[in-house]
Amino acid sequence: MKRAIIGVVIVMLIGLVLGSVGCGEKEKAEITPPPAPASELAQALTPASEAEGIKLIGVITETVTLTYFAKGARARCHGTRCRFTEQDGKTSVYTGIPLWLMCGWVDDDVKHGGGGFNDELAQKGYRIIVTTADGQTAIFDSRKISQNDNIILANKVGSKFIEGYPTLVSSEIGQTLKLENIVEIRLEFE
Repeated sequence: MKRAIIGVVIVMLIGLVLGSVGCGEKEKAEITPPPAPASELAQALTPASEAEGIKLIGVITETVTLTYFAKGARARCHGTRCRFTEQDGKTSVYTGIPLWLMCGWVDDDVKHGGGGFNDELAQKGYRIIVTTADGQTAIFDSRKISQNDNIILANKVGSKFIEGYPTLVSSEIGQTLKLENIVEIRLEFE
């Protein structure tokens, strides 16, 4: 246990020395944390294959693999947390990527980084249709999701990976919902 803690501290110190490590394709360095316990590793590998992903359809069409999504959902990248009241009344904390950032990947030809989400286009208004593997949908207005971290695509609840992630979680007043196994996000412009 002491070795694991020392290993984490060393990794954190290396990170401070090298500077912050971003999530983009131009990362300064890749710092590998100590190996995860076998049970955590098995949970992280739940998605069946690298070919699985989230199809994003907008001005351009892209498929974000689940592995790439999981990397982006880390706290040092785009990861954010959202509190959600479950049907049993208990509050859970979900971790993932805000829906607005996923839309920014295909709302114009700037996929990532500064200007990745087109605020001007979002304020004009377009529909966002989020679809699950079994055909359920949720529809959002771009003006409502713009810069809104209360609507996320989650890959973790608490500290555990969600089987069949991502799960759409919205804790917005008047639109609390949870949809599992999201496979497509479509932007419909007028």
